Amino acid sequence: MLPWPLCIFLYPEAVLGELEGTMEFKQISDILDWSQAIHAELAERYQSLAGELTQQRAVLLLDYLADHQKQLETSVELLKEDISPGLLNTWTRTELADAFPSSLMELRNQLTTLSTEDILTLCIDYHDRLIKLYNELSQTADLDSSRELFENLADLEHHEKLITVRDAQWLEDY
Repeated sequence: MLPWPLCIFLYPEAVLGELEGTMEFKQISDILDWSQAIHAELAERYQSLAGELTQQRAVLLLDYLADHQKQLETSVELLKEDISPGLLNTWTRTELADAFPSSLMELRNQLTTLSTEDILTLCIDYHDRLIKLYNELSQTADLDSSRELFENLADLEHHEKLITVRDAQWLEDY
């Protein structure tokens, strides 16, 4: 059986259908692994699409977004290395599957026909979904250290969203 983050990407109907609306208990390490998997998957899809498109600005934006997602994946990995094992093994309730609906699985089909503005809108939507998830996890955290971790992750995503918007606007002006 595939690890649960990959199942979401490869078999969205089966996984999302089973998990929709259900709460699960996950360790913080699982949530961070899931976050890394999301960023890795987005990076891979952006990069793959950049190789298929002919619109120069869309290709530049997708290449930028792929690099950006790889950096976020690395940031989460570094964060995991700095967190105490006790915090990583802390259990929390979450609805990870609901954070990214099946539209993520349709990313390839959507992005091949969208403008750079539409691509950026989808990218921002994914950042917003992660920010919302981290904020919800922060609000329901039982421990101060868990709350602080999720607040920091939400802040990181928010900061990266602002950088992405700024850089994408620069690309549009280019």
